[in-house]
Amino acid sequence: MNPNPKSDSAFENLLDEAAPPTLLITADGILFGHNAAAAEFLDSDLVRQRGHDILDRLSLTPGALLREIRAAATNSGETGLFLEIERGGQRTPHTGLAWHFPQSHDPPLIKLTWDRRIGGRGSVMFTDADGSATPDTIANERRLRRELEETVEQLAVTSQLLLRRERDVRLSEERYALAVQGAGIWDWNLETSEIYYSPYLAEVLGYSYDEFLEVIGESIKTIVHPDDLGPYLRALNAHLQAPEAPYASEHRFRTKSGQYRWFQARGQSLCNDRGKPIRMTGFISDIHRLKETEEALRKSEARLKEAQRIAQIGDFSRDLETDRLEWSEAVYNIFGLEPGTSAITYDRFKKMVHPDDVDELEASIRHAAETKAAHQFEYRIIRPDGTLRWIAVRAQTTADQGGASHQLVGTVQDITYQKNTEAALNRAKEDAEYANRTKSEFLAHMSHELRTPLNSILGFSEIISREMLGSVRPQYREYSTMMLDAGRHLLKLINDVLDVSKIEAGNLEIDDETVDTSALIGEVLALLAHSAPQGDVRLLIEAPGTGGLKMLGDERRLKQILVNLVNNAIKFSPGGEVRVSAHLDHGAVTFTVSDTGCGIAPEDIPIILDPFTQIRDNAHLSMEGTGLGLNLSKRLTELHGGRLAIESELGRGTNVTVSFPAWRTVAENE
Repeated sequence: MNPNPKSDSAFENLLDEAAPPTLLITADGILFGHNAAAAEFLDSDLVRQRGHDILDRLSLTPGALLREIRAAATNSGETGLFLEIERGGQRTPHTGLAWHFPQSHDPPLIKLTWDRRIGGRGSVMFTDADGSATPDTIANERRLRRELEETVEQLAVTSQLLLRRERDVRLSEERYALAVQGAGIWDWNLETSEIYYSPYLAEVLGYSYDEFLEVIGESIKTIVHPDDLGPYLRALNAHLQAPEAPYASEHRFRTKSGQYRWFQARGQSLCNDRGKPIRMTGFISDIHRLKETEEALRKSEARLKEAQRIAQIGDFSRDLETDRLEWSEAVYNIFGLEPGTSAITYDRFKKMVHPDDVDELEASIRHAAETKAAHQFEYRIIRPDGTLRWIAVRAQTTADQGGASHQLVGTVQDITYQKNTEAALNRAKEDAEYANRTKSEFLAHMSHELRTPLNSILGFSEIISREMLGSVRPQYREYSTMMLDAGRHLLKLINDVLDVSKIEAGNLEIDDETVDTSALIGEVLALLAHSAPQGDVRLLIEAPGTGGLKMLGDERRLKQILVNLVNNAIKFSPGGEVRVSAHLDHGAVTFTVSDTGCGIAPEDIPIILDPFTQIRDNAHLSMEGTGLGLNLSKRLTELHGGRLAIESELGRGTNVTVSFPAWRTVAENE
């Protein structure tokens, strides 16, 4: 049914003008409208029956009514009816007429009217006293019927237009509600100074609507942030001066809690015929989260920019089809250019690259574009001021929808300082290596020069001490013996220095031969047997199994390794014991020298392996030595492809392990 009350009222006003009782019904008997005469005649509240079936009160069925409608359609749009109308609990016969308007309404409407007088079938409306219809009555009835028909037709069309308009308005309101969702409405009458705000703004600020109106008073300026009040008023005045441009402003409002939130206001003015604004209308939305995001992004960009400046790193992109380049500010600074002063093309960039690096740089870029691999390259540039800078680029290609490389994106870093440092380190390394070689050559030369007179001293000292040319005084024999011992010690020192020099110069060679480890250990202990009793040290051998353990190696150098290790163990284990053993460990020959001496702090172990280095603590101060023994033993072990390891704790002794690769082990049947 028609939900438009204005349309219904129009129908009722029309029907009330008709003298006979009149109803508007649908083809299936649903009441659509009525006049006052019909309500009075039926003695019923027809308003409540609208939208409901009323045919039963008229003694009609939908089928019968449908037949009458069809008859009306073929009988100039009207047909007579015989009705038995229920009234006051009784049914009385009445004659009636029905009009059908098929194009006036959806669903189609039927106007049904009847004579108030009681009459049987065949009776007609409006008769004279003798029962005959007067010409005037018939003419008036037909004229009224035609006028009523035309009016109802017009109202039905109007009803349809109103329904469509109502539907369009409802859809428009729904669209507007969606469009301004999350925003508030404001309307300012500039002539009366009256202003309206929708409840949205009050809700966002934490006020009830009445509280909000009380807080803002006559002007919302009272809750604008002091720093934003000036820009807020300037934007408003600028719009009022030039209302053709939309009004827009971003500012902060004070919430009920005292905090401030960001809002955006937009609006447009309605002007009079002189172009003066008389009314402003717009919406206002909460943009606080957007502002927080913008501020976080601004800080992040500032941090990135500062980090790039400090690290001298910039970012770039290059369109591989157009060769268009985009540089960050840091890249301009790296290349010695003023940011944004001139466009950067790839050709201009190439001209700044060192001529010797251009071809390799372009080859690397082509390779990255073809294989989609990472582009990493270091090249030199010549800046406008003529200075040379080293650049490191790290980039990756991106592909278009077809999978072809179309853009190169990456970073550029100024690595001049690193390159200069690297060059300086290389020069320093070369200088150190040259100095070391010079030192080694000097030591080797001096060692040879010292050996010649020293051998003479040793020879003559031994002749005197042994009285080979005749007896000498006991005191002279004692002095010659001391000279012999000192000379031998000096000779060992010279030999050690010479060996270290040879190793550093790469001139020491290993002469491999088959070595019996048991015999080797026996010879070492025999050489040092005279040293152990002096310190009250017991020397113990843990010999290998039957048949002996053999290995490939330089026997003289292996003996030198063990002599140094055992001599150190004896020296630092007074009153203790030293154990020497050889065994197989996963197929590799391994020598172990253990002592029960004063031990070494774990953090000092790397120190004692350096040449000419000794630990200067209370436990070691009284021990003489050059600090070459352990370092020389380690280097000789490494020349054999082996490894020297030390395990020790202060006060608990030391364990030195010398391991050689398994390929140096000699099988028993060889």
